Amino acid sequence: MRCFSWILAVSDKMLSMVRKVHIAMEVLWLATIFALPLIFFPNIFTTFELAKVTVFKGAATLLFLLWILKYFLSGVSPAFAWKPRKFLWLSLAAFLGFYLLATFASVAPALSFFGWYPRFQGLLTFFNYAAFGLVIFFELRTARQRERLMLVVMLSFLAVCAIALLQKFLPGFLSFWNDAEFNGRIYGTMANPNYLATYVVMILPLAVVNIFGA
Repeated sequence: MRCFSWILAVSDKMLSMVRKVHIAMEVLWLATIFALPLIFFPNIFTTFELAKVTVFKGAATLLFLLWILKYFLSGVSPAFAWKPRKFLWLSLAAFLGFYLLATFASVAPALSFFGWYPRFQGLLTFFNYAAFGLVIFFELRTARQRERLMLVVMLSFLAVCAIALLQKFLPGFLSFWNDAEFNGRIYGTMANPNYLATYVVMILPLAVVNIFGA
């Protein structure tokens, strides 16, 4: 009986730890999604890109490690997701295979892997995108989680738009950034008017659905 009670106690502790790790994962991805569009470092050359990609890579790596820890504690292998989502895995593997081939066949493989300093594209950044997206894909399971995710996306969107409007109507706002080449076009926290427009176009349909479809 004592042995059985000890096993139950250990099992309860493991389940509690798994739940805490899952909560930590959700807090991390929500915080990242909210903060990433808003982050910039005004005292460096690449004010916006370096800030965003540095924070994102750190968050994606930590999120992926927490995901592995969760399945290690629960004793369930992430391989359980293979069969019902085989097309997803095959598509990702094919894309990754072509990306690897392009990287190592490049005239500058190191640059293709680590990315160019001003923009940081490259295979390493793609790995972080894939890890972040896959963890959310597998762990976003309930309607409440989806509602929290959409709420965070909308709040971040409103903050980005508010900063962009302040920049438009308050001369000198974000004046540390050399924006003469933009001819008065606003860029908010996105470093470029085109990036800001892309972000707005991407999020605006979600905002409309959430406002009028609620």
